Amino acid sequence: MKRRPGKLPKYREPRRRRSTNRSELEHELARQMASTAIPAPIPQYKFCAQHVGAGPGVVSRLRQAGLKNWVFDFAWPQFKFAVEVDGGGWVGGGHNTGQGSARDKQKGHDATRLGWTVYRCDADLIHSGRSLLLIESRLMDYQARAGNLAELVESWDERIQGVKQRRAVAKRAGDMELDGLLGYGQLILENCRRDLARLID
Repeated sequence: MKRRPGKLPKYREPRRRRSTNRSELEHELARQMASTAIPAPIPQYKFCAQHVGAGPGVVSRLRQAGLKNWVFDFAWPQFKFAVEVDGGGWVGGGHNTGQGSARDKQKGHDATRLGWTVYRCDADLIHSGRSLLLIESRLMDYQARAGNLAELVESWDERIQGVKQRRAVAKRAGDMELDGLLGYGQLILENCRRDLARLID
C-alpha cells in the first residue's frame, strides 16, 4: 500500500470472532430441551403470520396489521411463550449494530403487543444450563395454570349439568317461573364456562 513518508496507515481494530454461532447455540439448546419432559417447542415459529392467518395473502394481511413476518427461534403457542437465542453479543455483531438493535426492539414490541412472553438467552446462559432451568420452570408453571383452569372448567360443567337437571324437574312439575329463573342461571354459568375455556385455548 502506497503512503506518504512519515504518515502511518489508519489503524483498524480487528473484528472479534464469535466462538459459537447462533445456529450452533440453537442446536445446543434444542438438544438440552429434548432431554427433559417439557413440551416440545415449535422451532422457527412465524408468530405474526399465525396471528393474521398464514397462507396466500399473508404479506398483505401483515402490512394491514402493521406487522412484519417475525420468527421466534422456539415457541410454545399454547402458552404464548417464546425463546430467542442471541448469537450476536460480540463486537461488530448484528445485535450490536444500530439497525440490528432497532429490529430487535420492534420485534419485541410486536411480540408484547400480541401477548407473548419472550425470554432471550446467549451462549453463556445456554452452556451453563441456566437457560434450560428457567425454561423448564416457566413451562411447568404454565402447565400448572392450564391444569387448574381445566379443573375449573370441569367444575362449571358439573354446575351447568346440575341446573339442567333442576330445570327438567321444574318443567315436569309445570313450574315455568322456576324454569325461567334456572334458565337464566344456566346462561350465566355457560358464559363463565366459555370465558374459562378461552383462557385455556
